[in-house]
Amino acid sequence: MLIELDSGNRASLRKLFDRYPCLHGVVAAVIEGGMGRVFVDAQEEPQVARAVLDFHLLAGDPRHANAPLLFGQLQPGNTVIAPTPAWRQLVEATWPGALTVYRREAFQTEQFDVDRLRRFRQALPGGFELRQARPQEVAKFAADLDRALIYNFRSHEEFITRGVGMGILHRGRFVSGASSAAVGGGKFEIEIQTQPEFRR
Repeated sequence: MLIELDSGNRASLRKLFDRYPCLHGVVAAVIEGGMGRVFVDAQEEPQVARAVLDFHLLAGDPRHANAPLLFGQLQPGNTVIAPTPAWRQLVEATWPGALTVYRREAFQTEQFDVDRLRRFRQALPGGFELRQARPQEVAKFAADLDRALIYNFRSHEEFITRGVGMGILHRGRFVSGASSAAVGGGKFEIEIQTQPEFRR
């Protein structure tokens, strides 16, 4: 049986996620930021875990007897992150022939280049405005682009308090935007959305 850890009691997850190969902002948001949900096989010393934000992140020992328990609540269409070859083998054995590999672009930056952002802003054609989404615009920001920009936060107020969204407005609608979709432990995961007709 799996146990759900509450948002203030996730320190036991550190050893399972300390060498996670990707989605460091999501991992920090789950463990340090109290975002999402976490299911483990034991409260004090878990051997396996599934963290759920917008993805289902598997962690721990895929050979442990409790590892198959992590799959019980998954639904078709869920995005599952299998961080090692052993986890990938278990996922494939659990759902043979039913998986689709979804490639993501990962990047990390050493330092944010504010001058580069200013140059992007200055290069925008007339009629386009780059700016931070205002508190009264959070719902519009998500509706114009995608709820994924804000849906990890419990409310619009929490998004404004803990996160940030930058968008490009054109004729009264957001045509592109980026947000801190998950926040915690001094890290964040960026979600980027652009209307198809404005992509290059």
